[in-house]
Amino acid sequence: KQWYQRRVRADRMKSIATLFTFIKEDLEEIPLEKDQRFGNKAFRVLGERIVEKSHGWISNVLPDDIKEAVVELKAYFDESFGSYIRVDYGTGHEINFLAFCCCLYKIGFFSPSDYI
Repeated sequence: KQWYQRRVRADRMKSIATLFTFIKEDLEEIPLEKDQRFGNKAFRVLGERIVEKSHGWISNVLPDDIKEAVVELKAYFDESFGSYIRVDYGTGHEINFLAFCCCLYKIGFFSPSDYI
């Protein structure tokens, strides 16, 4: 099979999906600001929470033997959702999430043996 026809082992993907669950929980707690012309400034609050909490979130999904990579991974993960200062969450930021996933592969979080 070609690489894109393979499926990654479910437990590794589920652990990455939990990162989005954490973000969703915080998102639901943040009230949107009214009457914003460009972007909602509540996005900055979400960004602050992601930056504050992502080290722990990522560390929790990594096996012990690769936990030291959390510092590098965190940078890509934090920038995956936009620029919190400019309130910019348009296109372009998702490449950081792709880099986050590529780093996970390179450090062995995902490996060829995970494919079924």
